[in-house]
Amino acid sequence: MTARHATRAALALAALACASALTACGGSHHAGNETAIRLNPTPAYYSLGKRKTDEKNRWAYMADTNFRAMRDDMARAIYIDRPSRLHFGPKP
Repeated sequence: MTARHATRAALALAALACASALTACGGSHHAGNETAIRLNPTPAYYSLGKRKTDEKNRWAYMADTNFRAMRDDMARAIYIDRPSRLHFGPKP
């Protein structure tokens, strides 16, 4: 291979590299669609809260916590959350 052919091959390779660098990696289905971007600005973001299983688990935890808190509040309201202090025995 002569120096002339090597130079041409290097220039052709450089031109191809520059042309490929100017092109985008790929288009998005949001490209140019402002409404789609505003409705879902992070399309690739998935959190644990979006799974139905996790939503049901959080709902069950919340319901259980609220029920226990309500039961404790009712016990305090009707004074059954501690022993009576009306007996004659030693008091803590």
